[in-house]
Order: sequence, then structure tokens, then C-alpha cells
Amino acid sequence: MTEQEIAGEINGYKQQLEQSDYKVMKAVERIFSASSITELLSAIAAAAKEVAEIISQRQTWRDRINELEAMEPDQPEAPQE
Repeated sequence: MTEQEIAGEINGYKQQLEQSDYKVMKAVERIFSASSITELLSAIAAAAKEVAEIISQRQTWRDRINELEAMEPDQPEAPQE
């Protein structure tokens, strides 16, 4: 992969992370705004259902970003004369 391809893929994953932030934050806000133990338990159960998949996906994206950041870009070939 070229340096541009690596950077493009990294930026794509970072955008996906940013776009999924609101789902996680919404669940966290619901948990911390609970005013009773019943509300808290309900919020935790709802959060587990709502964000379990996205949390797993976010980790996959982070792992791929780390792999890409560790990659050495392909060296462009010198023009042939």
C-alpha cells in the first residue's frame, strides 16, 4: 500500500469511530442520569443490547488503525529510463 492509501484507510476508520461515538455516549448518559437503582439496571441492560456490537466493531477498527500505522508504505518504483 502507498502512504496515501494507508492514510486514507486510517482516516476512514477514524471517521467511523467518530460517527459511532454518539451511540456509546447516549448509552453512558442514560446510565449516569438514572435516578433510581431500577432505572440504573434498566439503563445498563439497554446499553448492553444497544452498544455491544458497536463496541466490538470499534475495537476492530482501532486494531486495524494500529496495524496500518505500523505498516511501512511501499516504496514507489523509480521511473525506468
